[in-house]
Amino acid sequence: MIELFKFPIQHCPDVLILGLLQNSSPLSGLRQELITSLIPTFLGIHPNSAVILHHAWNSPAHIHNVRSIIMSCMADWYLRSDNDQARLSRILDIAQELKALTLILASQVRSDNELFHGLIYRIYQLFMPHCRST
Repeated sequence: MIELFKFPIQHCPDVLILGLLQNSSPLSGLRQELITSLIPTFLGIHPNSAVILHHAWNSPAHIHNVRSIIMSCMADWYLRSDNDQARLSRILDIAQELKALTLILASQVRSDNELFHGLIYRIYQLFMPHCRST
């Protein structure tokens, strides 16, 4: 089934993810898989990243599920980069743009994964000095 979506995943991921997010029916396994595979596209450099991530983060239909997917994708995207500081900075920028830093820092997403908590700790280390100096 996923084969049907290869073309839109490669050529119009923004249109595809908006369609998946706007559907108000319960999230199926296929929709979750597609959203999970598309989010990393928007964590990187994409002309519509800000709009897509903002819409996904604030999507009223599935707010808790989609937020968990985004946070998991952030962790996976960073961890696959072998601790790339540019990706960590990008995640921090996205979290601040979404006004989600506090929620991400308090997140229990993937509580079984120590590496995810390592990511949260690194974001916390980067963010907290700024809090103290203001």
